[in-house]
Amino acid sequence: FKPFILFLFYAKPLVLSSSTTTINSSPGTMGGDLRHFFSHVSLCLLVSLLAVKTNSSFTPADNYLIDCGSSAETKLPDGRNFKSDQQSVSFLQTDDDIKTSVDSIPVSDSLPLYLSARIFAGKSTYAFYISRPGRHWIRLHFYPLPHPLYNLTDSVFSVTTETTVLLHDFSARNSSSIVFKEYIIYASEKLSLYFKPHKGSIAFINAVEIVSVPDELLPDSASSVPQAPDFKGLSSFSLQITHRLNIGGDLVSPKIDPLSRTWLS
Repeated sequence: FKPFILFLFYAKPLVLSSSTTTINSSPGTMGGDLRHFFSHVSLCLLVSLLAVKTNSSFTPADNYLIDCGSSAETKLPDGRNFKSDQQSVSFLQTDDDIKTSVDSIPVSDSLPLYLSARIFAGKSTYAFYISRPGRHWIRLHFYPLPHPLYNLTDSVFSVTTETTVLLHDFSARNSSSIVFKEYIIYASEKLSLYFKPHKGSIAFINAVEIVSVPDELLPDSASSVPQAPDFKGLSSFSLQITHRLNIGGDLVSPKIDPLSRTWLS
Protein backbone atom coordinates (compact mmCIF):
# COMPACT_ATOMS: atom_id res chain seq x y z
CA PHE A 1 0.00 0.00 0.00
CA LYS A 2 1.02 3.60 -0.60
CA PRO A 3 0.16 6.22 2.04
CA PHE A 4 -2.95 8.32 1.48
CA ILE A 5 -4.21 6.46 -1.58
CA LEU A 6 -7.96 6.92 -1.71
CA PHE A 7 -10.24 3.92 -1.83
CA LEU A 8 -13.58 4.21 -3.56
CA PHE A 9 -16.54 1.92 -3.13
CA TYR A 10 -20.02 2.13 -4.49
CA ALA A 11 -22.93 1.04 -2.35
CA LYS A 12 -26.66 1.20 -2.87
CA PRO A 13 -29.46 1.25 -0.28
CA LEU A 14 -31.68 -1.82 -0.08
CA VAL A 15 -35.46 -2.12 0.01
CA LEU A 16 -37.37 -3.25 3.04
CA SER A 17 -38.96 -6.66 3.17
CA SER A 18 -42.67 -6.83 2.38
CA SER A 19 -43.42 -7.68 6.00
CA THR A 20 -42.19 -4.25 7.14
CA THR A 21 -44.96 -1.67 7.10
CA THR A 22 -43.18 1.46 8.32
CA ILE A 23 -40.03 3.31 7.38
CA ASN A 24 -38.23 5.32 10.03
CA SER A 25 -34.72 6.40 10.92
CA SER A 26 -34.03 3.97 13.74
CA PRO A 27 -31.02 1.62 13.42
CA GLY A 28 -31.76 -1.54 11.47
CA THR A 29 -34.30 0.09 9.14
CA MET A 30 -33.87 2.00 5.93
CA GLY A 31 -34.55 5.37 7.52
CA GLY A 32 -36.01 8.59 6.16
CA ASP A 33 -38.66 9.42 3.61
CA LEU A 34 -39.03 6.84 0.83
CA ARG A 35 -38.83 9.43 -1.96
CA HIS A 36 -35.67 10.85 -0.41
CA PHE A 37 -34.31 7.32 -0.17
CA PHE A 38 -34.75 6.55 -3.87
CA SER A 39 -33.16 9.88 -4.85
CA HIS A 40 -29.89 8.56 -3.39
CA VAL A 41 -29.75 5.13 -5.00
CA SER A 42 -25.96 5.29 -5.39
CA LEU A 43 -23.62 6.43 -2.66
CA CYS A 44 -19.97 7.12 -3.36
CA LEU A 45 -17.73 6.85 -0.32
CA LEU A 46 -14.09 7.84 -0.13
CA VAL A 47 -12.08 6.14 2.57
CA SER A 48 -8.42 6.97 3.14
CA LEU A 49 -5.71 4.40 3.62
CA LEU A 50 -5.29 5.72 7.13
CA ALA A 51 -8.69 4.30 8.03
CA VAL A 52 -7.67 0.92 6.64
CA LYS A 53 -4.52 0.89 8.74
CA THR A 54 -6.54 1.83 11.81
CA ASN A 55 -8.50 -1.40 11.39
CA SER A 56 -5.44 -3.63 10.96
CA SER A 57 -5.80 -4.93 14.53
CA PHE A 58 -9.60 -5.16 14.46
CA THR A 59 -11.06 -8.33 15.95
CA PRO A 60 -14.77 -8.70 15.08
CA ALA A 61 -17.07 -9.43 18.00
CA ASP A 62 -19.21 -11.54 15.68
CA ASN A 63 -17.44 -13.67 13.11
CA TYR A 64 -19.59 -16.42 11.60
CA LEU A 65 -17.97 -18.12 8.60
CA ILE A 66 -19.77 -21.16 7.15
CA ASP A 67 -18.82 -23.37 4.21
CA CYS A 68 -22.30 -24.71 3.47
CA GLY A 69 -22.47 -28.38 2.55
CA SER A 70 -18.79 -28.96 3.29
CA SER A 71 -17.73 -32.10 5.15
CA ALA A 72 -14.66 -30.43 6.67
CA GLU A 73 -13.46 -27.04 7.85
CA THR A 74 -12.14 -24.87 5.01
CA LYS A 75 -9.11 -22.59 5.30
CA LEU A 76 -8.78 -19.77 2.77
CA PRO A 77 -5.50 -18.31 1.46
CA ASP A 78 -6.11 -15.19 3.59
CA GLY A 79 -6.01 -17.34 6.74
CA ARG A 80 -9.71 -17.36 7.58
CA ASN A 81 -11.31 -20.64 8.63
CA PHE A 82 -14.85 -21.50 7.54
CA LYS A 83 -16.77 -24.01 9.63
CA SER A 84 -17.99 -27.19 8.01
CA ASP A 85 -21.66 -27.92 7.49
CA GLN A 86 -21.73 -30.22 10.52
CA GLN A 87 -20.00 -27.63 12.74
CA SER A 88 -22.58 -24.98 11.81
CA VAL A 89 -25.77 -27.06 11.79
CA SER A 90 -26.95 -25.37 15.00
CA PHE A 91 -27.43 -22.12 13.07
CA LEU A 92 -29.67 -23.73 10.43
CA GLN A 93 -33.42 -24.29 10.59
CA THR A 94 -34.65 -26.39 7.67
CA ASP A 95 -36.76 -29.42 6.85
CA ASP A 96 -34.25 -30.48 4.22
CA ASP A 97 -30.88 -32.18 4.46
CA ILE A 98 -29.74 -31.78 0.86
CA LYS A 99 -26.08 -31.14 0.11
CA THR A 100 -23.83 -31.40 -2.89
CA SER A 101 -20.10 -31.17 -3.49
CA VAL A 102 -17.54 -31.56 -6.27
CA ASP A 103 -13.76 -31.80 -6.53
CA SER A 104 -13.40 -28.79 -8.85
CA ILE A 105 -15.33 -26.23 -10.89
CA PRO A 106 -14.48 -24.67 -14.29
CA VAL A 107 -13.79 -21.22 -12.83
CA SER A 108 -10.21 -19.99 -12.54
CA ASP A 109 -8.96 -18.63 -9.21
CA SER A 110 -12.17 -19.63 -7.43
CA LEU A 111 -12.15 -20.25 -3.68
CA PRO A 112 -12.72 -23.73 -2.22
CA LEU A 113 -15.95 -22.33 -0.73
CA TYR A 114 -17.64 -22.92 -4.09
CA LEU A 115 -17.01 -26.69 -4.10
CA SER A 116 -19.99 -27.49 -1.86
CA ALA A 117 -23.50 -26.18 -1.29
CA ARG A 118 -26.66 -26.52 0.79
CA ILE A 119 -29.91 -26.93 -1.16
CA PHE A 120 -33.33 -25.93 0.20
CA ALA A 121 -36.58 -27.28 -1.23
CA GLY A 122 -38.60 -25.13 1.20
CA LYS A 123 -38.17 -22.00 3.29
CA SER A 124 -35.06 -22.29 5.46
CA THR A 125 -33.28 -20.02 7.90
CA TYR A 126 -29.78 -19.35 9.17
CA ALA A 127 -30.05 -17.56 12.55
CA PHE A 128 -27.08 -15.97 14.31
CA TYR A 129 -26.77 -14.55 17.82
CA ILE A 130 -25.31 -11.02 17.75
CA SER A 131 -23.01 -10.39 20.70
CA ARG A 132 -22.39 -6.72 19.89
CA PRO A 133 -25.14 -4.68 18.18
CA GLY A 134 -23.96 -2.60 15.24
CA ARG A 135 -23.19 -2.81 11.55
CA HIS A 136 -22.44 -6.25 10.18
CA TRP A 137 -21.23 -7.57 6.86
CA ILE A 138 -23.41 -10.17 5.21
CA ARG A 139 -21.50 -11.98 2.46
CA LEU A 140 -23.19 -14.62 0.35
CA HIS A 141 -21.42 -16.97 -2.07
CA PHE A 142 -23.20 -18.73 -4.94
CA TYR A 143 -22.19 -21.20 -7.64
CA PRO A 144 -24.67 -23.68 -9.22
CA LEU A 145 -23.09 -27.07 -8.57
CA PRO A 146 -24.46 -30.26 -10.15
CA HIS A 147 -26.85 -32.51 -8.22
CA PRO A 148 -28.51 -35.72 -9.43
CA LEU A 149 -32.03 -34.54 -8.49
CA TYR A 150 -31.90 -30.74 -8.48
CA ASN A 151 -30.80 -28.34 -11.21
CA LEU A 152 -29.29 -25.37 -9.40
CA THR A 153 -28.98 -23.32 -12.60
CA ASP A 154 -32.79 -23.26 -12.81
CA SER A 155 -33.30 -22.25 -9.18
CA VAL A 156 -35.17 -19.03 -8.38
CA PHE A 157 -35.36 -17.77 -4.81
CA SER A 158 -35.27 -14.80 -2.47
CA VAL A 159 -33.05 -14.04 0.52
CA THR A 160 -34.17 -11.64 3.25
CA THR A 161 -33.35 -10.62 6.81
CA GLU A 162 -35.89 -9.59 9.44
CA THR A 163 -36.20 -6.16 7.81
CA THR A 164 -34.42 -6.15 4.46
CA VAL A 165 -34.69 -7.83 1.07
CA LEU A 166 -31.21 -8.91 0.01
CA LEU A 167 -32.14 -10.86 -3.13
CA HIS A 168 -35.53 -11.11 -4.86
CA ASP A 169 -36.22 -13.84 -7.44
CA PHE A 170 -32.49 -14.45 -7.65
CA SER A 171 -31.02 -16.98 -10.05
CA ALA A 172 -27.43 -18.09 -10.72
CA ARG A 173 -27.76 -19.49 -14.23
CA ASN A 174 -24.19 -18.95 -15.40
CA SER A 175 -22.03 -21.92 -14.47
CA SER A 176 -18.94 -20.20 -15.87
CA SER A 177 -18.72 -17.65 -13.06
CA ILE A 178 -19.30 -17.39 -9.33
CA VAL A 179 -21.71 -14.91 -7.73
CA PHE A 180 -20.66 -12.96 -4.66
CA LYS A 181 -23.07 -10.62 -2.85
CA GLU A 182 -22.05 -8.32 -0.02
CA TYR A 183 -24.10 -6.11 2.29
CA ILE A 184 -23.73 -3.94 5.38
CA ILE A 185 -26.71 -4.12 7.73
CA TYR A 186 -27.38 -3.02 11.29
CA ALA A 187 -28.06 -5.98 13.56
CA SER A 188 -28.90 -6.36 17.24
CA GLU A 189 -29.46 -9.52 19.31
CA LYS A 190 -30.17 -11.79 16.33
CA LEU A 191 -29.62 -11.73 12.59
CA SER A 192 -31.53 -14.22 10.43
CA LEU A 193 -31.17 -15.07 6.75
CA TYR A 194 -34.36 -16.45 5.21
CA PHE A 195 -34.04 -18.50 2.02
CA LYS A 196 -37.37 -18.79 0.23
CA PRO A 197 -37.56 -20.73 -3.06
CA HIS A 198 -39.92 -19.55 -5.77
CA LYS A 199 -42.96 -21.82 -6.15
CA GLY A 200 -41.82 -25.09 -7.69
CA SER A 201 -38.15 -24.15 -7.39
CA ILE A 202 -35.30 -24.52 -4.90
CA ALA A 203 -32.78 -22.29 -3.12
CA PHE A 204 -29.10 -22.90 -2.48
CA ILE A 205 -26.06 -21.32 -0.84
CA ASN A 206 -22.35 -22.18 -0.98
CA ALA A 207 -21.04 -20.06 1.89
CA VAL A 208 -22.21 -17.46 4.40
CA GLU A 209 -20.30 -14.77 6.28
CA ILE A 210 -21.71 -12.66 9.12
CA VAL A 211 -18.97 -10.37 10.45
CA SER A 212 -18.95 -7.25 12.63
CA VAL A 213 -17.98 -3.99 10.89
CA PRO A 214 -15.62 -1.57 12.71
CA ASP A 215 -17.59 1.40 14.02
CA GLU A 216 -15.22 3.89 12.42
CA LEU A 217 -15.18 2.25 8.99
CA LEU A 218 -18.08 4.19 7.45
CA PRO A 219 -18.93 7.86 7.97
CA ASP A 220 -22.50 9.00 8.59
CA SER A 221 -22.47 11.17 5.45
CA ALA A 222 -21.39 10.62 1.85
CA SER A 223 -21.23 12.34 -1.53
CA SER A 224 -24.14 11.50 -3.80
CA VAL A 225 -23.92 10.29 -7.40
CA PRO A 226 -24.98 12.11 -9.56
CA GLN A 227 -23.79 15.38 -8.02
CA ALA A 228 -26.08 16.58 -5.25
CA PRO A 229 -25.82 17.79 -1.66
CA ASP A 230 -24.06 15.38 0.68
CA PHE A 231 -26.25 12.57 1.95
CA LYS A 232 -26.50 12.33 5.74
CA GLY A 233 -27.84 9.61 8.01
CA LEU A 234 -25.99 6.79 6.28
CA SER A 235 -25.66 4.80 9.51
CA SER A 236 -29.40 4.03 9.50
CA PHE A 237 -29.32 2.46 6.02
CA SER A 238 -28.76 -1.09 4.86
CA LEU A 239 -26.28 -1.10 1.97
CA GLN A 240 -25.21 -3.44 -0.79
CA ILE A 241 -21.56 -3.15 -1.79
CA THR A 242 -21.25 -3.28 -5.57
CA HIS A 243 -17.67 -2.15 -6.34
CA ARG A 244 -14.42 -1.40 -4.51
CA LEU A 245 -11.67 0.45 -6.36
CA ASN A 246 -8.12 1.15 -5.24
CA ILE A 247 -7.66 4.50 -6.99
CA GLY A 248 -4.15 4.78 -8.40
CA GLY A 249 -3.00 1.48 -6.93
CA ASP A 250 -2.85 -2.24 -7.56
CA LEU A 251 -5.43 -4.91 -6.85
CA VAL A 252 -5.76 -5.54 -3.12
CA SER A 253 -6.74 -9.09 -2.15
CA PRO A 254 -8.33 -10.32 1.10
CA LYS A 255 -4.90 -11.74 1.96
CA ILE A 256 -3.58 -8.16 2.19
CA ASP A 257 -6.64 -6.22 3.31
CA PRO A 258 -6.99 -6.52 7.12
CA LEU A 259 -10.79 -6.75 6.79
CA SER A 260 -10.76 -9.52 4.14
CA ARG A 261 -11.98 -7.34 1.28
CA THR A 262 -11.05 -7.20 -2.41
CA TRP A 263 -10.22 -3.85 -4.04
CA LEU A 264 -9.96 -3.70 -7.83
CA SER A 265 -7.17 -1.66 -9.40
